[in-house]
Amino acid sequence: MIVNFERGCSGSIEANWVATGRKMQLEFEVYGTKGALHFSQERFNELHYYRAGTDPRTSGFSRIEAGPAHPPYSNFTVAGGHQLGSMT
Repeated sequence: MIVNFERGCSGSIEANWVATGRKMQLEFEVYGTKGALHFSQERFNELHYYRAGTDPRTSGFSRIEAGPAHPPYSNFTVAGGHQLGSMT
């Protein structure tokens, strides 16, 4: 589905509940002229951030591990490095 926003930009939304090999692939990706941000429910407390305009020889996504320094983190997990639920 194509989505058109008030400011003139557009995006797309895709959904699939039967993707082979995925357990909880609820995922968001946002791309813009200054960078990009990626989130996946399978890696709940991680964000992947890309800053545009850096040296192409060393550029790439940086992993940010969310923790107590990122409010409202404590509303979802008890301490840094913990995922929601159990790992089974």
